[in-house]
Amino acid sequence: IESVRARGASSVHVTANLYENETRMRAAYERAGLELETIYWRMQRAIPADEVLEAPVVPEGFRIGKVDPSDDVVIEQAYHLFHDTFSEHHGIENSKKTLADYTDHVRTAESFDPNSWWFAWQDKTPVGLLIGDNRRVEQGVGYVRSVGVQKHLRGRGIARALLLSAFADYVQQGRSSVQLGVDTGNTTGATRLYESVG
Repeated sequence: IESVRARGASSVHVTANLYENETRMRAAYERAGLELETIYWRMQRAIPADEVLEAPVVPEGFRIGKVDPSDDVVIEQAYHLFHDTFSEHHGIENSKKTLADYTDHVRTAESFDPNSWWFAWQDKTPVGLLIGDNRRVEQGVGYVRSVGVQKHLRGRGIARALLLSAFADYVQQGRSSVQLGVDTGNTTGATRLYESVG
């Protein structure tokens, strides 16, 4: 609170995350005046090594490939794509960082995996991204931290192609399943997309 006051802010917004079975903690938060905003699901898809995965179909006029987040140009493009594609996502208004903060946050995260970043391009312009990380690598799980496509290009199969490309890559790495988290109140149809790929 002292830090907030030093910046001249007049209020504090507190966000806390809980698992559904943490009922006692939720009751404590509610007694403190916090209210439930949204519920996230953790979705998981098993990817046995002997399974032939659905091949990604990249829409005509687009291409998909891995990118290197140690490249400053890639990080800047990812920063703009993330804030564009997630602008209506729950909590995004509280996570707007400067490019420098975003870069530092991404590259110093314990789960940072520079080998699991993907872009979709239309001609030479990045229009979608998928960021994977290593937060569950010890369990043999690939983790999709973010996947998004610019609003005007949604519904063409770009996000699906990004996901299927990442799944195939995780199989090559020897992962046995893939996980991601989704806001159940998501308005972009993300939950239906994730269900459609297993």
